[in-house]
Amino acid sequence: MILSPALTDESSVNVRDIADALPVARTNKLAILFKRSIGSEAALEVQKLFAEDLQKIAFLNSKILQIIQAANRALHDAGIRHAFYKGPLQQKILYGDYYAKPCLDADILVSPKDFKAARGALLDAGFRIPDGYSGLWWTFFLGEQPLLAPGQLYSVDLHHRLQQPGSPAPRHIIEFLDDVTPVPLGSQSVPTIGLRGIAMVAAMNLVKAVYHREPTGGHALDVLVAMSKMTADGIEETQAQARVQGLAGTLSFAAELAAEVFGVSNPLGRDAYKLPLDVARARQLIFAGEGQPLQRRKLLVHLCDRPLIDAPIEAIRWIMSEAALHSSPLTGKPSNSKAA
Repeated sequence: MILSPALTDESSVNVRDIADALPVARTNKLAILFKRSIGSEAALEVQKLFAEDLQKIAFLNSKILQIIQAANRALHDAGIRHAFYKGPLQQKILYGDYYAKPCLDADILVSPKDFKAARGALLDAGFRIPDGYSGLWWTFFLGEQPLLAPGQLYSVDLHHRLQQPGSPAPRHIIEFLDDVTPVPLGSQSVPTIGLRGIAMVAAMNLVKAVYHREPTGGHALDVLVAMSKMTADGIEETQAQARVQGLAGTLSFAAELAAEVFGVSNPLGRDAYKLPLDVARARQLIFAGEGQPLQRRKLLVHLCDRPLIDAPIEAIRWIMSEAALHSSPLTGKPSNSKAA
């Protein structure tokens, strides 16, 4: 329904069915896309169900777009190569506007060598590091620095890594910065990770959510929509790039899992991949973060393109990260608090 709005028969829309499905859509950040798939001619009673969602996304995403403009200006003026990903700019690429899914922050990628300078440029522009977010766990293990925007409760997350420890890591971060799409925003043209990068980043985020047993229907849909906008050659190029990055297993897992839970064909091909779980269990994991969890180490081995080499390395990174997470000096948080 969300993937193919044209197939929706508006005369068959049932208010009770929509109301029952809406909590799941909200949990997965899909409420607005769900509304669009129903059609604008649906009964007023149905449209009213989404009033709160429309107000929320208009407020949140407008705030984030303002923050993106300020951060982009600061990094551009400092001459630092960067790209935004996820968030409203990605939604513009995938869904045609900035208000498809609610956002609470903006994500920026820079090369590891530019990370310190980029953080300095944002601090000079009035951004600030929140209390408890200055530790080595953030900048080294997670590879990011949260920064609050001037006068705002919303943040940018400045990244030099794209995945959390314990899952396959892209081998060449700089190549994500080589393939960007300029997205217009006011008077600015904001560099944003392109379709191939979107597919791979969404796949990594899906894996992260599966590890943490978090609903991740939004990332699953992003994987499918990104690939639906590619030509056959574009999909082959994306697969080739995923192999170069060591993310072929991650992309294949995410594409097949997303296709299964949304009931569509795998964009990588019918026999591209075999999931290590059945469809019912997959839907529980994706839409609710529930059901029997996948064992982290087994899934890591399953995802790694070179399991004998990469899996032990990532397992060690995960163990070290977990140990650092519970060390106050490394997280930057007081001893009686926990890292986010």
